[in-house]
Amino acid sequence: MKLKNVNTIINTLGELYGMPQIQPHGDALSELIMTVLSQNTSDKNREKLKNINKLEKGGLSGKPLYHVSNNIIGKFYKLLGKKIKIIGVGGVDSGEAAFEKIIRGASLVQLYTGMVYKGPGIASSISSELIDILKNKGFKNISEAVGTKY
Repeated sequence: MKLKNVNTIINTLGELYGMPQIQPHGDALSELIMTVLSQNTSDKNREKLKNINKLEKGGLSGKPLYHVSNNIIGKFYKLLGKKIKIIGVGGVDSGEAAFEKIIRGASLVQLYTGMVYKGPGIASSISSELIDILKNKGFKNISEAVGTKY
């Protein structure tokens, strides 16, 4: 990947998270970036919560980030294609939620908040649901489905 694309990625992240724009130097950075984690936590969107949690401090994770995360995954996929693996994060609590991240460009999906609320068995149920969804949509495996929304 060219350094110009790395600069675009870094500055896209900066815009999304309100960070200052930075300019990396040298081609070495482009060789180091192999995976992009689309989003972890954010203090944005708290005002959209409908319960007392909107008054809390700190980063949100899980369902409040689902749509924002999906949009970020799509932006990165349109920019990078399959050159870099994208890890989809935020609101994954079902096979359908995982599949949505995959078709937007995620090659991998991370679980955290869903596991906290539903327990470790959620991984097995997501896997089973995802297998069914892939079969029903005509995909042989996850790799075939990556980025097919675009």
